[in-house]
Amino acid sequence: MKMKQLRFLLSLVSSESEYQRDQALQAERTAKRLGIAVQIVYAERDAITQSQQLLSVIQSKTTHKPDAIIFEPVGETGMPKSFPEISLLKQAGRS
Repeated sequence: MKMKQLRFLLSLVSSESEYQRDQALQAERTAKRLGIAVQIVYAERDAITQSQQLLSVIQSKTTHKPDAIIFEPVGETGMPKSFPEISLLKQAGRS
């Protein structure tokens, strides 16, 4: 029986940053080596855009949802309001 291919979503701050582009490249290389799928999205330095991108994936009805979401928050102010779970993790000292 073939195992399901794991899928990851990586949300980065900006495609204009050389550091961020390198992170994306390393994620793609690692995913290929491990046989997993990775989708990379860029928020272009906008916390609202990032929140909308992540909510769109989370609320999607598609069968190809990621198994995990990895993200670098654009800013401290946007994420806790959009994702109350993150605020709870911060309060508990887990993020």
